[in-house]
Formats: sequence, C-alpha cells, structure tokens
Amino acid sequence: MLKRTLALALITLPVLAFADTTYVVREGDTVLKIADKILASKDGKKDPRRYAFAKKIVAANSSIEDSNLLSPGQSIVIPEVEEKKKKVIQIVMDENDKSTVEASAQEVDETAAPGKQPIVVGEAEALAPVVVPPTVATAATEQVAKTEPQAAVQAEIKKEEKVPELPVAKADLKLPKDMESEDFITITPSVEFSNFKVKNRSTLQESEVRSKVNTGLDVQFEKSLNEKTSVLFNLGFSYVQLDQFDDGVTELSHTIQWHKRVSLGLAYALTPRLHFEAKVEGADRLFIIPESANHLDTVDVFNPGAEITVAWDFIHTNSSVVAAALSGHYYDGLTEDGVTYKSSFDPAGSIYWVANADGKMKYRLSVDYSVRNQGTDLTEQREESLGFGASLVLPW
Repeated sequence: MLKRTLALALITLPVLAFADTTYVVREGDTVLKIADKILASKDGKKDPRRYAFAKKIVAANSSIEDSNLLSPGQSIVIPEVEEKKKKVIQIVMDENDKSTVEASAQEVDETAAPGKQPIVVGEAEALAPVVVPPTVATAATEQVAKTEPQAAVQAEIKKEEKVPELPVAKADLKLPKDMESEDFITITPSVEFSNFKVKNRSTLQESEVRSKVNTGLDVQFEKSLNEKTSVLFNLGFSYVQLDQFDDGVTELSHTIQWHKRVSLGLAYALTPRLHFEAKVEGADRLFIIPESANHLDTVDVFNPGAEITVAWDFIHTNSSVVAAALSGHYYDGLTEDGVTYKSSFDPAGSIYWVANADGKMKYRLSVDYSVRNQGTDLTEQREESLGFGASLVLPW
C-alpha cells in the first residue's frame, strides 16, 4: 500500500521561558527596538510577536509615557518572554483511498534550527483515525511534495511507484518480396556506325573513311548492396571493320580489329527517377598513324580511363521506363613504341526504353550517340558514332 506522510501545525501552546529582567536604555532605543533585541532570532528575521511584546513592556513600566521617547540610562522592566510550541499531527494517507488517513500527534520545539529534526517535547495521546476531505488531503499532499527535497521525492516515487517493464515484441523489418533488392545480369548485343576523319599533322592532309562498323557484345553483372546502391562489373568485345578512304589515294593497311573493354563501378539512385553511375575502365582504342605519304595503318592501344553517367527516367510506369542519359568518358594518354597517344574526353548521350516481361526479366532498347576526339603526336582524328542496342536483363 502506497502511503505519504505530511505534517500539519494545529495548536500553539504558550510555555514560560524566563522571568522579568531589567534593561538599561541606550541612545536611539525605542520600545519596539528593545522588543526586537529581546526577540531577535538567529536568521535576523523580525519576530511576529514584536508588537504584542512592545505593548507588554509599556504596560509593565508606568514611567514610559511615549514608546518612542526613552532617556539613555533609564532602567525599564522587561517582562517574561513566551516561546511558542507547536503540536504537530502526523498524517499518513492511503494513496488508494485519499479520504481515509491515520493520525498521531506530538509537540515539537518551533525554535529548533532550520533543517534539523524537531526536538520532541512531549508525546500526546494517539488520535483516532480521522476522515479528511479528498480536496484537503490532495492539497496537503501537494504542499508536502513542494517542501520535501527533490532527490528524496524522486527516490520515494522510484521505490514505491515502479512500473514493471513489459516485454517488447521485435518487429519483423523484412521487406516484401517485390521490394527486395535483386542482382541482375544484362546481356547487350549492339551495332555502331561511325564517320571517321583523320588529319596528318605533318602534311596537313585530311582523309575520311567511307564507313566504320562496330558489332559488339557486352555483359554486365549488377550486385545490389541495398535498395539504392549496386556494384557494376562489365566485360565487352567488339568486332571493328573499316572501309577504305574516300580520296582513292590513301590506303589503310588493316581494316579489321578486335577490341576489348572492362569496367568496374557503382550505381546509385539519387531519387526514384534520377540515377548516377561512376566507373573505372580500360578499353582498346583505335588510332590511325601514317606509315608513308599515302599509306596509313591502324593501331589498337589499351587505355585506362573513367566514365560518369547520369540518367533520368522522364516516363516511369509500372511496366516500363523511358529515360535519357548523359555520360563522359575520359582516357589517359600514354607513349608506346615512340608514339604519344593523347588523352581525351569523349561525351555521349542515349535514350532507352525498358519494359518488364514477367515481373523479373526485362527488355531494353537503346539509341546512343557519341563523339570521340583522339589523336597522337602524328595525327588528329575525330569519330562520330550512332549505335543501337538490345538488352536482356535477367536476375541471377
């Protein structure tokens, strides 16, 4: 049973403290000032009995005509001082039934120093249980709560009103199957048609290849790390076929090449419709260098580089997506066999459509356009390409 204890001062009992004494008036004394000196407390506060005690001093001394006009050296009688005692009732209240209390009484010395335990003067007879109205009991409880030290109140509440902890069931945070991240493999056959121009730096002669066709196959593995981030790994091969130059004079030694490419990167969904990819890659690049005045040759050089792509799904439905992408390819320069192959940055753009086949497998069709500005210390070359791809996206 939870109980609280509170104390109410009910009765003040007069008790004699000491007999009459004589006081010699000093300069500036008045009857009220003398009363304050006699009743002075340690905390310096004015005693509420000061006016009544001053009247008693005047009544005990017939020689005092004016309480504010006393002569220095005058002797006056100081009557006895009554100290106050309080009878305190200790009330123990039942929290479950605020109308019923148990009470006991004792007398305490009011003059005890603040903060110390009261000095018990005498113990009164036990009181019978009394009935206190709920409003009075509640007000008394609140008053005690305000006067008790905060730490004691908190300790009492923690001790007596501790609420038992309830078991908490662990929530199942597993996502629905259709929302879980999945891994995919994308297989993309493609074809690319290019316009290829070459300029000899020494003779300033410009030549243009009639046609350049790339037929390629790329395989990309996508490993999901979470709902927004995936790791991408790509392998690709291309069959490159070039025609002869348009001028009918310049000849090209090798018109067929095999190219390889590999990349590793991350894909991140910035928003449900905005995607970002960053890759490091290496790829074979085709350079044309002069062998003689009217004879050029093709050279494949494997260059390290990087690729950044930003894609936006401007049409997004439950079954299909239409998106546009912009990308940039950077390839580092190098020197090989006495020829310096310069670095380059090649922009590209694409539009693609992705459709769900059965909720798992997807189809993708794309149209790509790219510009490659690359060269050596012997030649300059520019290539503009238009490509088409058809992809099959499978979970794995």
